[in-house]
Amino acid sequence: MVPLPALNYKVDAMDFTLIGEGGLPRPPTERERTLLSHLFPSQFGFCIDGPFLVVYVSELPARPWPRLVAGLPLYLATTAFESPLPVGGLGIVRWSVLDDLDATNTSSQALYQAVIDFFESKGVQIQEIQWMFGCWRIVVPEGTGISSLPGRICRIAAFYFSKGYRHNIPPVELALRNKQPTKDNPDDSPYSIIRPGVTVASKEFLTTAGIFVEDAHKTIFLTVASHGFPTANSAVFHPQTNGRHIGDVSKRIEDSGISLVKLKEDVKFENHSFQSDIEPHGVMLKSIKDPFAVRRFETISMDTPFSGPVDGQFLTVNMVSFPEKNCKARRWVKQGWVWFGQDPKDIPPAGSCGSAIWDSEGNIICFFRYLSDDSIGIGVAAYELLEEGYSLCRTDKARLSF
Repeated sequence: MVPLPALNYKVDAMDFTLIGEGGLPRPPTERERTLLSHLFPSQFGFCIDGPFLVVYVSELPARPWPRLVAGLPLYLATTAFESPLPVGGLGIVRWSVLDDLDATNTSSQALYQAVIDFFESKGVQIQEIQWMFGCWRIVVPEGTGISSLPGRICRIAAFYFSKGYRHNIPPVELALRNKQPTKDNPDDSPYSIIRPGVTVASKEFLTTAGIFVEDAHKTIFLTVASHGFPTANSAVFHPQTNGRHIGDVSKRIEDSGISLVKLKEDVKFENHSFQSDIEPHGVMLKSIKDPFAVRRFETISMDTPFSGPVDGQFLTVNMVSFPEKNCKARRWVKQGWVWFGQDPKDIPPAGSCGSAIWDSEGNIICFFRYLSDDSIGIGVAAYELLEEGYSLCRTDKARLSF
């Protein structure tokens, strides 16, 4: 009988990885299959489903659960054939388009754009598109005849979902309403230096501060989650509504969920995260990174006053379209999809929206926005700021003293 491995929720217990060439999951060898078949006491099967290692158990094991096994995000299921992500409708299997392009092992913005352009040429206004480890996941308007759409695009399968099925943003996303502090409440301590991860508040909501950026005129702004500051020119307070007035919302980046706060002159700030057991010296944030340049399964991190440091695995890029005002064009916003695991203690709690998510080198990837129905962390790409003419404020220019 194969002994059960000593699984650690922080360290991958396997001495092998199922991430193959090109960053895609590969089939296990016979030895690996034997080891993977005996991970948990009540296990009755496993499979690789997209980016996930799905392990079927008749009873969920004791927590904490590992986030990674053999390099892949772990998904525990108690029902046979359960899948981490719903399978949409497949188009016409025999209809293959854009065969001159190959998305089998990779994705890029050029491939996304080619698919978008194809549907626009056919008069189909797709609303979201995502490459998910060897297949396309495409959201179409309700009433669209999926049976009239291609089943293969750029040499891989295309699955379709109707708008409203699973990508709707929750009404309050993960904003947390102000309430009297208890032992379970977030770190709402007032800080003399404002940095990524402190609490910020409007009159209605408590959320998390993002990063400091500057425009072409060197004016400094703090990023925040737009829905946390629902009224025009909302005042921004730290740490709570009855705290210090640190600035006012001066601009909203249309459809991105990012708002910019013009800081008061006496506010000190720094693009340097808090210290923690994981990062004893904190993380110096140094640049904004295109999500298409992030490696699959790369560990990325966020630090919020509601959870402390949290790590997750980058999965893929999702692109969402919005109609441009007063014109027929559509604006496409990039999102990063992140897997934080299934253990509740590792899932970003309410109030985390607006938090910056960065890689091990301090590159900002996205801003946490909400958790999908499938427990996928959704973050709007920080790259949207670069496209609007903003750049990361260098720490050596930050206001630390006067």
